[in-house]
Amino acid sequence: MTDAEQRAREAGLEVVNWDIELDERFRHQSPTFSVNEAARLYSRDKGMFFSNAARGFFVLTKYDYVVEVLNDAELYCSSKGTHLFLHEPMAHRPLPMEMDPPEHTKVRQLLAPFFTPSRVQGKYKDEARNLAIKIIREVAEKGSCDAIQDLGEPIAAAITLNNMGVDPALATMLKGAVKQRSLPKTVDEEKKAGYEKGVSTIRDLFVDILAKRREKREDDIPSALLDSLIDGEPIADDVVLNLCCTVFAAGVHTTSTQLGFAFYNLARDPSLRRRLVDEPKIIVKAIEELMRYEAAAVLQGRMVTRDVDFHGLQLRAGDRLILAQAAANRDPEVFSDPDQIDFDRKNAVKQVTLGRGPHRCIGSYQAKMILQIALEEWHARIPEYTLGDMSQATYELSCAGSISQVPLVFEPQQAN
Repeated sequence: MTDAEQRAREAGLEVVNWDIELDERFRHQSPTFSVNEAARLYSRDKGMFFSNAARGFFVLTKYDYVVEVLNDAELYCSSKGTHLFLHEPMAHRPLPMEMDPPEHTKVRQLLAPFFTPSRVQGKYKDEARNLAIKIIREVAEKGSCDAIQDLGEPIAAAITLNNMGVDPALATMLKGAVKQRSLPKTVDEEKKAGYEKGVSTIRDLFVDILAKRREKREDDIPSALLDSLIDGEPIADDVVLNLCCTVFAAGVHTTSTQLGFAFYNLARDPSLRRRLVDEPKIIVKAIEELMRYEAAAVLQGRMVTRDVDFHGLQLRAGDRLILAQAAANRDPEVFSDPDQIDFDRKNAVKQVTLGRGPHRCIGSYQAKMILQIALEEWHARIPEYTLGDMSQATYELSCAGSISQVPLVFEPQQAN
């Protein structure tokens, strides 16, 4: 028995073998469902439990505990890894996620101008809306489509490619690489190879882009990073490359997956769909609730930097924590009737899918804008649809959640 497990037992926590990387259940259940199932089974009144799988980690499921850790980047650091549930440390450190203040703060300030509401609205809103309308008109005549592959990925990719200075013609080729890179594995050799391939593909892309930007700057993130100084010094080449790769992959995968989950739940409930059709003004509020109910960003890892009493649990420096955002989003002490989608929920905006504190998702406004436009334009043109055959769909659980497909079926029509 490890020291961490001993302390967990002394605190009265459930001790289980919750293996996020290897348990095949996570390929056949929604990531949010999987995490909440564990929260209900193991957390009980403690709001946390201990898993002796992989390298051993404490899992926090209570909303207040998750928010407390997210807000304290000094006591609970990210620089030692965010995927602390993996059997082995990741070979590639995703930045800026795995940075701590003040380094993280300085890098975030460099990226922030590219994700402000004014830039997103002014530069990308019309592009996103026009692309959404074009896609919906095309699929309307077919009577079926995939919410992720046909709608979410093309829109998210178009905006992200523009921001990152990537040729839009490469979007289709990069989709698979983005998904592979967003779901790291360290034990399963086939999946590990897929992850490495995804990392390599995106890395090679930005090596080429950065070489071109050194010759000629553009209005994009790679150019801005090359021109930036931190504490009077240029950013190291490997850090610039890493930042570009991470921002690009996160911008495409998280947004398209979140839209897929939204359509998955809307397609199964005619009353929810009807409200979006009849009351399009509630879509902004509905997005918060849909993100609360099914999170594309499911887990985050933090490492404890010094010994501390955490609500009766004696944590030691070096302990690994997994913050179950998806479970926090369904904490009944915060969200009444949490397993129901309620577009009138007054506190849905408290959902932590996109994080809290210093590491709150920098692209949150852009992601929500894409979701809003896609839902508005879809329901204005295709109000009635159902979920297609999901028998071949698979799920993956990492820090991000993933669903392979969300087929939608509807009467073929001439969309306006």
